[in-house]
Amino acid sequence: MPGRVVDIDSVLLNTTGVALAHLALVPAARSRLRHRGARRGPRGAGPDTGPDAGPEEPAQGLTPTIPRVGIAP
Repeated sequence: MPGRVVDIDSVLLNTTGVALAHLALVPAARSRLRHRGARRGPRGAGPDTGPDAGPEEPAQGLTPTIPRVGIAP
């Protein structure tokens, strides 16, 4: 906004708070979701699990690499 001075302390505190909240909540939420899916087992996990599931898809090979180009003289 024109005419307003940015309070850098509040910006830094806000950014730090968001980062700390992210570090505290995201791993816990991912762990909880991961364990919830494992507890369900073959009954509610989806069509690709269970005793009659087909073989896993094979790997598609190595990731292609970009050849390096030398620096022009």
